[in-house]
Amino acid sequence: LQEETTVHMTKMLKVNSSLKELHLGKHEMTDFGVERLCETLLVNSSLRYLDLQCNKITHDGAKHLAELLKKNTAIEILDLASNRIEDDGAVYLSEAIALHNNRLKGLAVVSNNIGAKGLVALAEAMKTNTTLSYI
Repeated sequence: LQEETTVHMTKMLKVNSSLKELHLGKHEMTDFGVERLCETLLVNSSLRYLDLQCNKITHDGAKHLAELLKKNTAIEILDLASNRIEDDGAVYLSEAIALHNNRLKGLAVVSNNIGAKGLVALAEAMKTNTTLSYI
């Protein structure tokens, strides 16, 4: 199992109510791992900082994260730098932060091959989300 560590981490998160930060950068995580992680974080209200930089997350993983952001308002910082979310992933995240999340303060998406479509979507989301202070 390529993402066995991620699966074990999700089991821990189900019962841990004190962890504030989770750094899983350079973890070789794919969309499968992100989906498992998001399922768990729906019931975790303590995590504030989720670091997923330098993984193999595509727009599909970004879609799972967007769904999480619509429901979990505990996360304040989401670092997706150096992944592969592209325009579609940026659009999914933009929809979540524009309308459904008022807790997220920071979203890192540098080095994700995001073009004009994704950048415009993120800029529009920042117009309606007054809590988000940096992208």
